[in-house]
Order: sequence, then C-alpha cells, then structure tokens
Amino acid sequence: MPPDQKIIDLTHQWLEKASQDFNLAKLAINANPPFLGAVAFLCQQSVEKSIKGFLVFHGKKFRKVHDINELAGPVLEIVSSLDDLLKEADTLTAYAVAYRYPDASKEELTVEKAREAIEITDKVLTEIKGLLKLR
Repeated sequence: MPPDQKIIDLTHQWLEKASQDFNLAKLAINANPPFLGAVAFLCQQSVEKSIKGFLVFHGKKFRKVHDINELAGPVLEIVSSLDDLLKEADTLTAYAVAYRYPDASKEELTVEKAREAIEITDKVLTEIKGLLKLR
C-alpha cells in the first residue's frame, strides 16, 4: 500500500532540505577560498536528511541522531543493495561536528576530502531519489 499524501509531502520536505544542503556544499567548495568545513558539514547533513526522508517514506522510526551508520540500519532492511554506498557515506558522520568548532578536530580537511564528500553525497542523493521515484 503506497504511503498517504501526508507522508509523501513530508518525504519531499526532507529531500528538499537534503538538496538545499547539497547545493550549498557545491557553492562552498567553489568559493575562493573554499569553505571546506562548511562543505563537510553540509554533505553530512544532506546525506542524513536524504536517509531520514527515505525512512519517513517507508514508515520507519528513527532517533534524532547524526550517525549515518545508525540511520543506515533500517534502510538496509528495506534495500540491502545500498550497503556499500551507506558504508562509504558513514565516513561523513564525523563531519557533523568535526569542522564546526575550533577544537573539534585535529585532522586537516583538504580540498580533496571535501570533493570526496561531495561525490559521496551526490551518489547517495541520486540513489535515494531514484529509489523513491517521487514527483
């Protein structure tokens, strides 16, 4: 049985927020100089929100967390073929806080790592939107 219109609308809202975060990340990587911390954070947020939209669509409950691995669990119960992609996306989990605060991370964020985050985010968004096939 397909979800009711309220669920579809809420799913669209999650995916719209995910897309906005991703679009901002793409703007931030192209700034001069690039806003690398913002790219990392926005990519993590985009993936998190796209997963939450997927879970809402399928009637799955989730905690208010930023942990992509935790959120991936119920997704994989629905579509196990996303396992490798969501494991790759879990590398973004640390970006929820790592570059937002002066003392949160010791590891330098490079342009290359930020571009990898954008690539991962693009794959996740594309895959989830394709699976949901919402108009």
